[in-house]
Amino acid sequence: DCGKMFPLTKMTEGQSSYVLQPFQEHKFCWHVNVKHELLSAAGGVLFGEEDGGFLNVDLPRIVAEDATADDVERWRLGHKDMGHLNLGDLGVPLAPSLRAEASRSAAAR
Repeated sequence: DCGKMFPLTKMTEGQSSYVLQPFQEHKFCWHVNVKHELLSAAGGVLFGEEDGGFLNVDLPRIVAEDATADDVERWRLGHKDMGHLNLGDLGVPLAPSLRAEASRSAAAR
């Protein structure tokens, strides 16, 4: 199962939508638990424009690193939390370290 890629999309529609003015920023984050070790991640943003067109912005690929729960919380500061996706909920068991982290996260809520 190693070496697989999977796409994830988070739509910001309805109450989650926002309008950016020139030079304004909107920071958001979401948390994903996966079954296997995450080696790298890539992302992008697709903006809808007032004229009905779209602007696509690719974000740089990042390489996974060993991060503590405190590191993750620090990186989330100043970002709107858009939720948590637990791929273990799809009937696929999480790796033991992720299962422990998910349990801690659920207990903190």
